[in-house]
Amino acid sequence: EDSPTQAAQIQYLLEDMGYMVSVAQNGREGLDFLKKHKPSIIISDIMMPIMDGWELCSRIKSDEELKKIPVIILTTLSDPLDIIRGLKSGAESFIIKPPNKRMLSSRIKFILANKELREMGSAEFGVEIVFADQKHFITPERVQIIDLLFSTFEISLEKNRELEQANKDLNLAKEALAQQAEEDLWESEEKFRAISTTANEAIIMMNEDGNVSYWNEAAEKIFGYSKDEVFGRDLHLLIIPKKYYDVYNNGVKEFKKTGKNEVIGKTIEITALNKKGDEFPIEISVSSVKLKGVWNAVGIIRDITERKMMERQFAQDQKIKSIGQLAAGVAHEINTPTQYIGDNLLFLQDTFSNVTTVLTTGRDFLEVAKAGPVSSELVQEVEKAFEDLDFEYISEEIPTAIEQSLDGNKRVAEIVRAMKEFSHPGVETKTAININRALESTMTVARNEWKYVADMKTDFDTELPDIPCFPGEFNQVILNIVLNATHTISDVIGDGSSGKGTITLSTRLDGDFAEIRISDTGTGIPEKVRANIFDPFFTTKEVGKGTGQGLAISHNVIVEKHGGTISFETEMGKGTTFIIRLPIVPAN
Repeated sequence: EDSPTQAAQIQYLLEDMGYMVSVAQNGREGLDFLKKHKPSIIISDIMMPIMDGWELCSRIKSDEELKKIPVIILTTLSDPLDIIRGLKSGAESFIIKPPNKRMLSSRIKFILANKELREMGSAEFGVEIVFADQKHFITPERVQIIDLLFSTFEISLEKNRELEQANKDLNLAKEALAQQAEEDLWESEEKFRAISTTANEAIIMMNEDGNVSYWNEAAEKIFGYSKDEVFGRDLHLLIIPKKYYDVYNNGVKEFKKTGKNEVIGKTIEITALNKKGDEFPIEISVSSVKLKGVWNAVGIIRDITERKMMERQFAQDQKIKSIGQLAAGVAHEINTPTQYIGDNLLFLQDTFSNVTTVLTTGRDFLEVAKAGPVSSELVQEVEKAFEDLDFEYISEEIPTAIEQSLDGNKRVAEIVRAMKEFSHPGVETKTAININRALESTMTVARNEWKYVADMKTDFDTELPDIPCFPGEFNQVILNIVLNATHTISDVIGDGSSGKGTITLSTRLDGDFAEIRISDTGTGIPEKVRANIFDPFFTTKEVGKGTGQGLAISHNVIVEKHGGTISFETEMGKGTTFIIRLPIVPAN
């Protein structure tokens, strides 16, 4: 026995019966002992290190000097196959572990008596018993079989006793669980009442038909209806604007069949209606629960009117901040063409005075020539005027100056147009716009930000239809991403000695969506922060260089306001591509 505690227990029982006992801690140690001392009987555990009880028994029975020593195997009733395996390995008997004194004593006496019969040398010796007035002679082999049958029977009885106790324990546990469940249910109901009563959020439950079955105090405050006014009534007639009736009713039909629909398990923002008939924005989290075989939906609702106002204000502040950030760059972009327009105008002004002198002298020369001979002095004066004018020079430079001025004026007009389009005033409804032109306008406005660190490449689908958008907010999203691309490329190129990076803007039609891709050759986004980049106030920039709101606002604008998607692909050291998908046809 490898367990010191169990070995000591069995040794105590055996010595109390008058036997001399030796203990080995594993099969190999036991086998070495047996070869030296030849005991009368061996009792062995099954699971032991180095050599287990099965192997020990097999080795004993294959050894000519040891095979007559009977072996009793200790079993924990783990599997009936243990008994079969024991018989095959040569064990004479089994004892349930841990053994009691009565079982141990009777089993050893029986085994030793059987051993004595065997040692008498013939199968004709045995035990004579009388049963039903008839004598029966039992050979040693049959004695062993009977012993094994009794062992198996004892094991079965022990199993039955264990099963009976287990059933008793199970019934007690069931009763305790039922009592605990009842107490937990009562406690849960009390907690639910306390939470729902004090919650700032409306908690509403409706059955599978869409009728209200629960309405807490916060729901009364948010929607203006009392409990008595809403119980049993159709929820959509109370708080859903008419324009959403079809969507809501279709969702209820699906929920009634399956307990599911597209909003179950999600948090969404929708427009709701209060008792006065005023529409206002809410955020609602919907879950489902089956009560008495019937599906019920539970909604936790927040009035987000104030939050939406703050978001709009913050977005406007961000827009103003962006315009302010771009103002110096735009001024610089305008200053360059206006400067050479001014220089060309000064050149034309100076040149025009010389041209005027030539014209005046030529007019005088013409009048004199008409009246008679022209004096040599007048001829010299005309020649002098032409020399001062440098006719060949101005005939080349004046057209160039005019062309440069026209180009500069066009450039200024483009910048002003781009600034006007970028700063498109907010509108309540979407306007169909040319996405390619909107991207060009944003690039123009932000040119002074990116031109020193990156080359701008475009790949626009010219067949792309006009897309329903909120133009000002869409432009802000593109600007946020382009500025982020500029900053991350700047981190890569450093002082610019290794050249500039690249920003690529592309558009294409993808089914019912217009896809815009904005790629950069910057640092890429670290894996550990990728899940958070659209979270409010999350930024990887240094303090003072980012608010962490640009991408959060971009996500809200694209997903919530446009019904589109925004995602990204990134590789460290290679760069990042933001992918924006906008529906071609606006959702109802």
